[in-house]
Amino acid sequence: NPIFWIESGGLYEVSPHLTFTGHGWFTTAMMANQDFYEGLSDEDKELVQEASNAAYDHTIEHIKGLADDALAKIQEASDEVTVTRLNEEQIQAFRERAPQVEEAFLEMTGDRGEELLQQFKADLEAVNSDS
Repeated sequence: NPIFWIESGGLYEVSPHLTFTGHGWFTTAMMANQDFYEGLSDEDKELVQEASNAAYDHTIEHIKGLADDALAKIQEASDEVTVTRLNEEQIQAFRERAPQVEEAFLEMTGDRGEELLQQFKADLEAVNSDS
């Protein structure tokens, strides 16, 4: 959960041990009606994409500030909260376990899970190739 959700919901009161993994801490989406979007000219589609990218960048910067403020509020409100930031070696241990987690997920979800997992990996690859 994003730290500002943990702070605003008081989740740190029932689970005071916070671990920052660096794996991604916020998700946001921009959506448009497909018929509307496909009806736009290429020029307008490019304009929409540029505006979307700018809005995303602004949102991420804003959220970083919210996260810093929320963590400060949590630490001020409770002396029981511990904060752990995983180093690269610790994160690597999670990566090494990922294949077993995927296998268990696929056993539970079958073909639909396989489809979802493949789409997730394709989306992740697309994002990483844009970076």
